[in-house]
Amino acid sequence: MIVFGETKEEYLHFPPVLIAEVLSPHNLRNERVVKFDLYREQGVKFYIMVDCKKETVEVFELIDNIYKQVEKNTFKIDKSCQVDFDFADLWK
Repeated sequence: MIVFGETKEEYLHFPPVLIAEVLSPHNLRNERVVKFDLYREQGVKFYIMVDCKKETVEVFELIDNIYKQVEKNTFKIDKSCQVDFDFADLWK
């Protein structure tokens, strides 16, 4: 999870910018449906789902309050911060 902003308490009062989740074969419905909808409703800009069994990465970006699957590995967190992932390295 990547959070942009000041956190003074044990929990957030605003959504993270990015959440990356390793999917559990025993919990797919929760991650693909329940969390997917929750993160969208809360305004998480990027949601990354990593499926180790299939060796795939799905990236979703919140655009007009809808998650759209995108092909990207660079994530702009704010004007002065971006994060780059090399997803191919996950399977080496």
